[in-house]
Amino acid sequence: MALSKVNINKSTNNLGRIRQGQDHISGLLSFGSKPSEFGNDDVKLIGSVKQAETLGITTSSLPVLHYHISEYFRVAGNSQLYVGIYFHAGTNAYTFEELISMQSIAGGQIRQFGVYLTDDLSQGLVNLLQGIKDNLDALKMPASMLLTANIVNVTVPDLSTGQNYGVSVITDQSGQGTGATLFGTTSKTIGALGAVLGAISSQPVHRSIAGVEYVTNLAGNELDVIATGDGSLYTSLTYGQIEAISNKQYLQLVKHPGYSGTFINIDYTAQGDGDLNRIRLNRTIDKAIRGVNTALTGKLSSEVVFNSDGSISESTAKSFESIAGVPLANMTSAGELSDFSVFINRNQDVQGTDNLNVEINLLPIGAAEFITVNIGFTSGL
Repeated sequence: MALSKVNINKSTNNLGRIRQGQDHISGLLSFGSKPSEFGNDDVKLIGSVKQAETLGITTSSLPVLHYHISEYFRVAGNSQLYVGIYFHAGTNAYTFEELISMQSIAGGQIRQFGVYLTDDLSQGLVNLLQGIKDNLDALKMPASMLLTANIVNVTVPDLSTGQNYGVSVITDQSGQGTGATLFGTTSKTIGALGAVLGAISSQPVHRSIAGVEYVTNLAGNELDVIATGDGSLYTSLTYGQIEAISNKQYLQLVKHPGYSGTFINIDYTAQGDGDLNRIRLNRTIDKAIRGVNTALTGKLSSEVVFNSDGSISESTAKSFESIAGVPLANMTSAGELSDFSVFINRNQDVQGTDNLNVEINLLPIGAAEFITVNIGFTSGL
């Protein structure tokens, strides 16, 4: 018989201690009635599930939102999450302008947004989110977009033919636990939005969230059994059906034979061919843009000295090149870029245009998404 004793379980991750930098800062947008604890605010910054619950986001009041917040922190660990709850009349079309409001409230710190909708997934929704991404880029507050919407009884669009480089769609979900229960209750796609947003938040900008070697295994009490957004378990699908989902460039939950856990197939965006058809490439260039913008803002209307032939002096050009290169050098040292170059054409017409053109080229970090092995017997080595 066991000895009598007091059992004490140590709780962790309740203090909201956060990682350095801002690459982990995320936003989660949902629509509905906000809790009274929000007061006059539509957006609250939280650092833990417990903080969300003190704001009235509970398993009984807002079960799906609570689920995605819980999944976010389960995967992301110590992080910051801006949660926005906005009222939306079902008869009105979405604009997603709320994301711009959230980013403004956050002072431009949000690096990736998750958007949850109970409405049916459509190409139009993806296009709208790209428009918001473009607006945020123009405001020098870029962020990646992650969307989950309902696909029950919906013909999903083929994302591989579009140019929505800033948007990724995840409809796969848990076939067990709370996620499966919520799906059964709502008959709407629940998705793995919180977990995938957490995976993005947990990784440096250059790293693929599909990396088996270093990305957190998504399986736990949720997502060990995986299903599509219409409730079909992956174990019931053929290889061809699973591959068809990937070919449409959805973020997809997968199992790797001989390897325990649940992972993401490829970190797709909703762009076909192009330089930005991966989340990691968007996050990398967005970080570079933020850094260069901050560095060069201090040089606005600064002096440009010319040589006698009208060309830009070497000291002036090198000064601008050096300042623009500082954030890129920091990214390279951190392993977020392979290399970079900054160049200013000394013969450009700054006198006539009052504009100084700076050319920047980034050499990104790659990812071995496919590995080919040739293996066979031989009569000797």
